[in-house]
Amino acid sequence: KGTWTFCMLVWVRFAKDAYFDEGSREQWLSCINSASQDSLVAILDSCLKHEGTFHTLWARAEFKWQDCRKEFAAAIFVTDMMVRYYLKGRRECVRIWEQDVVKGWFRNSENASAFLLRTNNFLQKEIVNGMSVVQTVVKTQSYVAFMRMPKLVSLL
Repeated sequence: KGTWTFCMLVWVRFAKDAYFDEGSREQWLSCINSASQDSLVAILDSCLKHEGTFHTLWARAEFKWQDCRKEFAAAIFVTDMMVRYYLKGRRECVRIWEQDVVKGWFRNSENASAFLLRTNNFLQKEIVNGMSVVQTVVKTQSYVAFMRMPKLVSLL
């Protein structure tokens, strides 16, 4: 309780752009105030199971095709879709994501917490290794530091 993870930040971004019915939105907003990763993944998973939930990256038909009945599978699916979307165009990072993080999670017996631990570690490394300060001087009227960062890092 009180400690935010990188996965939680991904889910908040997802929820910001998602359409939830009134009950789901209230449930989500009340959970945010005292969120833990476990409570937030449970609420997100519950919200995703409502037919009225919509987001461009919530591919309900594709999720159902996976036929994964694990606890929190819908929330894990959305996490995977969000990360893949924000890694678009970075082939090596996508390969690492698929091979070292996802690791066939939808078809194996591993629980959600193991996946989320790997995801948080991956996202942390992306932040640490993904940002850089532009070294070329840009003349302005003030002191400014410009940073480069991949799309995924800007999400967090």
